[in-house]
Amino acid sequence: MSGADLNSKDKQTLMVVDDDPINIRLLELLFQNDYALVTACSGEQAIALANSERPDLILLDVIMPDMDGFDVLKVLKEQSITHAIPVLFVTAKLTSEDETHGLELGALDYITKPINTKAVQAKVRTHMEVIRHRHFIESLAQDQYKSLALKSLESYKDRIQHEQSVKSHLQMIATEKSRLKAALWASGNELWDWNLNTGITQRSNELGWLELPESTHEKGGRSYAQYIHPKDVESFTDALQQHLEGGREDYVAEYRLKDIKGDWVWVHDQGQVITRDDQGKPLRMCGTLRDISQRKESERALRTIAISFKNTSDGVWISDQNFLIEEINDAYSEITGFKFEESVGKTVPFVEVEEGDSNEISVIKQALEEEGKWSGELWGRGKDSNYLQEIHIDRVNNDEDESVQYVGVFSDITYRKKAEEELRKLANYDSLTGLPNRALFNERIDQLLKRRNNLNIRFGLLFIDLDSFKRINDSMGHGAGDELLIEVSRRLLTIERGDDLVARLGGDEFVMLIDNIADSHVAAKVAQRIIDMLATPCKLSGHEIILTASIGIAVYPDDGETATLLLQKSDKAMYASKTAGRNVYHFFDESMNAHALERLTLETQLRNAVKSEDIGLHYQPKVNMVTGALEGLEVLARWNLNGKMVPPDLFISIAEQIGLIIPLGEMILMKACRQYQAWIKQGICHGRMAVNISAQQFLMDDLVERVEKILERTGLSVEYLELEITESTVIKDTKKAIEHMQALRDSGIYLAIDDFGTGYSSLNYLKQFPINTLKIDRCFIDDMLKSEQNTNIVLLIINIAHTLGLSVVAEGVETVEQSNAIRNLGAEEMQGYLFSRPLPANDYEALLIENPNLYETDRLLRVK
Repeated sequence: MSGADLNSKDKQTLMVVDDDPINIRLLELLFQNDYALVTACSGEQAIALANSERPDLILLDVIMPDMDGFDVLKVLKEQSITHAIPVLFVTAKLTSEDETHGLELGALDYITKPINTKAVQAKVRTHMEVIRHRHFIESLAQDQYKSLALKSLESYKDRIQHEQSVKSHLQMIATEKSRLKAALWASGNELWDWNLNTGITQRSNELGWLELPESTHEKGGRSYAQYIHPKDVESFTDALQQHLEGGREDYVAEYRLKDIKGDWVWVHDQGQVITRDDQGKPLRMCGTLRDISQRKESERALRTIAISFKNTSDGVWISDQNFLIEEINDAYSEITGFKFEESVGKTVPFVEVEEGDSNEISVIKQALEEEGKWSGELWGRGKDSNYLQEIHIDRVNNDEDESVQYVGVFSDITYRKKAEEELRKLANYDSLTGLPNRALFNERIDQLLKRRNNLNIRFGLLFIDLDSFKRINDSMGHGAGDELLIEVSRRLLTIERGDDLVARLGGDEFVMLIDNIADSHVAAKVAQRIIDMLATPCKLSGHEIILTASIGIAVYPDDGETATLLLQKSDKAMYASKTAGRNVYHFFDESMNAHALERLTLETQLRNAVKSEDIGLHYQPKVNMVTGALEGLEVLARWNLNGKMVPPDLFISIAEQIGLIIPLGEMILMKACRQYQAWIKQGICHGRMAVNISAQQFLMDDLVERVEKILERTGLSVEYLELEITESTVIKDTKKAIEHMQALRDSGIYLAIDDFGTGYSSLNYLKQFPINTLKIDRCFIDDMLKSEQNTNIVLLIINIAHTLGLSVVAEGVETVEQSNAIRNLGAEEMQGYLFSRPLPANDYEALLIENPNLYETDRLLRVK
């Protein structure tokens, strides 16, 4: 370019290097009217054309198959003919490391893909303008040098013409300098000129927010470093030093400078030594400085986005407008099983759906077209299995508001859905039998009631409770009990009709809803079918079991119009079946409500009675069958409620059911021991006092410690205490029962088996029990004189006891004939109305003082 022709219309040459013809064509369309274009599709071709065409500026793609842009730039900078050609990198993927590497090699700047046409045109135009002015200044300096040399040889007569010519050129230089300053202003760059000898720096188009020293004072720019962020000083110094020492062709550095407000601002600084002395020592350096804070902030945001994109636990994909994948993150591969190379260019998994789902995809595409986004749940195709995904899709538009990409963010909710389903089952279904539980059953009834509201429709509710389930569970183990409940559930389901519903409320309680019955007899027939069905034997742990059940029936709307009322009333009807002897069904009637209220009141009164120790004790003597004399006594609990005696079987049963039996039993033992100790001190009694203990008391691990503590507090010696245990108590857990009995015997307490013959014990168990006494139940005494067979049964029991070294007590002896028969069969003791009824403490004390004998004639006459 001639120094006199800066405005020459000859086009500058722009070389475009890219392995993608589409990108080349795009750039050709952008610049074909402004510059002469040279194109190359590979690195080798670019180097060859650069040597031959000497372009003014090169747009160089970074990522190319054989020789990437970094390698091409390195070659260009090494060749003297091409090293000064400016290069702008063009790339789709840019990391901070890549950018730094490119700038260190000598690149001017970066253009990122996808290409922003306006930004690219502005960058190229600015750099071309700077290049034009640089060429102009260089050529101008050469022209001036030649001109002055020629003019110095001319004669004096040409001096005036020479001066006029110089003046004209200086004016032109001032004009071009003004144009250069305008170009610098447009590009946002500050031009600096640094005299390394004096340290003085000339600045043009100054960045007003910077307040830098006019002189560095020290060579190498060390004092300049005080304006630089401490973390950037080292990299700045290294870059400058390497260039000054010839280690790098150009000086390029990015660092933070303090502005006039004291804030740190990122700048891009680049330059080159333009003057050296004969020894190669640098004398002058020129360059540009520009504010890149916005770019750094964008890079920081992009890094944050990139890290989030890579590390988020949600899968992310980016596709083109045809749903062909362009980018994925790591979580995408973890969820789908497809790696990056297996996914790019393939269709987004949810688009590949079964034919039946095509309508759903159409709805999604329509939503994306109209609203730009869609969220929901979809099945996706994974590499090894399909997965349910919760997904959000957004449409990405270009500057012309045209759809160019889609971004999908999704998470695998397959396991969450399964967990929700499992939680739903746990909340609504019995885990053992799989039947609906109480909550779901109530909900179904409420739904049914809402649907049937104001309709003349009836249904029955059956409350089913298995008889003797606790005995089976205790004797055979909980595993067998669970097996039994599952079998019962299976059988109930065979009776269930289409609209009926079977549920397990808990334990051995089941309910069945009999829907749409014409009258209550339908519910009764179903109840009887259940009883008959359960009567069929089932094998359980090698044993054949026959089940029975007590069933209560309530009918809608006669007995209630809510699930709660119907369940309450069917429950009360079930208890009526229990009372009636079990294995039957009962319908609810209002008398059951009264009974339930009475029972509730009785429970409250019993709690108060136990708390205030209002339970009284009666004492019944035991008589020696040989001598007829008193031989001890049995303590019997009695409850006088408002002048009426509550049957012991009733309040003892209630105490067991409501958890009062242990405090009640300990209260009875405490009062009995205290009373018996008082009589011993008076010297009016001898023998042992027998006190019944419940099954719950007997199975307590600290029973011995509790009994010993009571004896200690009352002062009663252990030799006077005998504990009576029912046969049914010890058979529930024979191993544990034997351990507890042995512990009691070791402490000196005598033991008796009460009600013998009514339970389930065998001789094998009986011989293992460390007991002292066997008490024959009164039912055998009542029947013994009715037949020889009955007498032989009593004789057998007595012989068994004696064989095992046990004494025998006959209960319920009421006649002289029974007494004589018992004595003849060999029983040691008896108790019953023949000698005395159970007496309260005052009356029994009088009896002790009287000390009567069974065989006194007048007493027998009184008894008769």
